[in-house]
Amino acid sequence: MTMAYHPSEELLAAFAAGKFDDHALLAVAAHASHCPACRRFIRTIETIGGVAIENAEPVPMSQGSFEAVLGKIERSAS
Repeated sequence: MTMAYHPSEELLAAFAAGKFDDHALLAVAAHASHCPACRRFIRTIETIGGVAIENAEPVPMSQGSFEAVLGKIERSAS
């Protein structure tokens, strides 16, 4: 199957970073499921992001921040 249209690299990078709403996510995911070139690009961006996270210096969290996040998750689930 030959693709006539490919999302821009900026769009694919945003997809890899999880910066989409459900509709855009579905459209790019559907395209990537049929396009090896776009899948490779997405995988590369995800790898770069993972390496950046692994190499980032840890930042201390403020007292009670973990509990605050858990509370937000619990409130949004109800």
